[in-house]
Amino acid sequence: MKIETKFNVGQEVWFLKKNKIVSDFIDHICMRIDMDGFTTLHYHFKKREGEKATLRTEDYLFETKEELIEQLQG
Repeated sequence: MKIETKFNVGQEVWFLKKNKIVSDFIDHICMRIDMDGFTTLHYHFKKREGEKATLRTEDYLFETKEELIEQLQG
């Protein structure tokens, strides 16, 4: 099985966090494959002091701030 990711470890990506546009660098990627062969990739970001760890799937991550804003505008 070959798994291709949309983003790479160390890459800066943009997403919404608490209704604010933020960017962060991907710390690691976890993969889950269920019995039906459905694959889900979770992108993890380093835990910040006093915050919960952040993770997102590809659907909620964007390469640029502009792409994220465009998606929000629909």
